[in-house]
Parts: sequence; C-alpha cells; structure tokens
Amino acid sequence: MYFLLERLAASPQALRTIAMPHDAEFAQGELEALIVAQITRIVANRPLDKDDANLLYNFGMPSVVEVAMHSDGQLARYAARLEAMIRKAEPRLENPRVSIVPGENEWNQKQLFITGSIRCDQELHPFQFTVNESA
Repeated sequence: MYFLLERLAASPQALRTIAMPHDAEFAQGELEALIVAQITRIVANRPLDKDDANLLYNFGMPSVVEVAMHSDGQLARYAARLEAMIRKAEPRLENPRVSIVPGENEWNQKQLFITGSIRCDQELHPFQFTVNESA
C-alpha cells in the first residue's frame, strides 16, 4: 500500500508493480522498503516545535546531533518521540517499538532498533530496522 504522496512521487513504471500480480515475499519486501523510507523521512525532517509531537506541523525529529553522546535520558526521550511519530505517521507498521541497543563500535555506541509487525496477505510478519542503516 502506497501513501498518496508516494504514488505522486513515483514513476509510472514503479507503480505498475502494484497492479501486477506478484508473490507474497516480493510484496512483503516492497512493503518493508516503503516503511523504511517513511521512517527515514521522519528522522530526516525537523519539527517546527520540538515540544509537541501531536501537532501536524511537528512531523519529524529533532537533530540527533543535539543528543548528548552519553546521556541515556536524552536518548530515551528521542526514542520515545520516534516511536510516537512512527505510530502517528506509519500505519502500515503495527505495534512499533523503538529500543536502544549497543552499537557496533566506539563511535556508534548506541543505536535505535525499531521492531513491529507488518500485515501482508492477511498474515503478520516481523519487521526490524536499525535507524542508522540508512538514515
């Protein structure tokens, strides 16, 4: 399922895959890519007012650069806001959760790990994504 703006921004060839019959695994992969793209948009956009994530013009996240490197409290608030934004702006991801996990190296000591479920062909499939993979 594409959002209206995704359909408007896509080329006709890309949209042709919606109408063409394809297998469930392909459809699941396509849906996962759309969800990752939407999460990336959420993280890349900056809100006008950082205090209230419920306002329409507050779509997006504050810059992660503003989060202190060793401040677990600030990172937890960032993760909570991201989870709220995903719940609000990405209805294709069911039961989203954002957790803080250990990073891969000393420069990336903590990562945000997003989990949830996606419904494809009336079945729930697990979804997981680490924000810094593409954002």
